[in-house]
Amino acid sequence: MDTKDGTAGEIERRILAALPVRTADETPRVDVAIEGSHVVLRGDVHNWDDHATAGRIAAAAPGIHSVDNQLSLFVKGKISTP
Repeated sequence: MDTKDGTAGEIERRILAALPVRTADETPRVDVAIEGSHVVLRGDVHNWDDHATAGRIAAAAPGIHSVDNQLSLFVKGKISTP
């Protein structure tokens, strides 16, 4: 779904570009859903810094006023939710 000034795909690309890739099977997975000026982030990242970075990038996107960061932490093959 598009916002006035950007798209979910654009926000997703910005987030993934900012997060480090460790190995091919440990690539962060981030799904971005936008409803009006609200973003929901789902998927998994490797640490709390990546979790916070994704939230900041989404919040900084034009037209976005709130972010629900539901990203989980992926640690050595296990997923942990915050």
